[in-house]
Amino acid sequence: MFYGAVYLAGPPDAVDPAAVAAGVLKRMTIPVPDVAFSPSGDQIVNLASWFWIPNWGPLTGTATVGGITVRVTAEPASARWTFGDGTTTTCAPGIAWTPTADERRACTHVWTRSSASQPSESFRLGVTVNWTASYTVTGGAGGGALAPLTRTAATTVRVAEVQAINDRAGG
Repeated sequence: MFYGAVYLAGPPDAVDPAAVAAGVLKRMTIPVPDVAFSPSGDQIVNLASWFWIPNWGPLTGTATVGGITVRVTAEPASARWTFGDGTTTTCAPGIAWTPTADERRACTHVWTRSSASQPSESFRLGVTVNWTASYTVTGGAGGGALAPLTRTAATTVRVAEVQAINDRAGG
């Protein structure tokens, strides 16, 4: 007896781990850097200002597809700061100022003039964080680097000039 042709499914489509990793990275929320500085409020001419990024740290994401698990890790690698006065520096992540803080780990800047002549009487402070990303595969072959990412934030900062006035009357 003949019952007709039977078609068997072929092998499952191969999963491309790099494509899965790219998809995971695309769905990850890589944050815009938070900008913190000390002293808070107006900055002072010729006084070192400290800058840091509180939300600095690695992020991970995973996906399991077709029997493999892809883990993506994105990490901030560097931060380029612009201070609105024509100067820039690259440092990261910086640390918050405290009386006992290690200055070697600090990101600092000294403004040499006030921002009074600038639009809105403020300098534009910007930071661009460069992120690296990589992936590993469990249950299959693959892994390696993914395309780098950047995130940028900006704010304004007023820089004031402090002047001491002495008079002969001692007051």
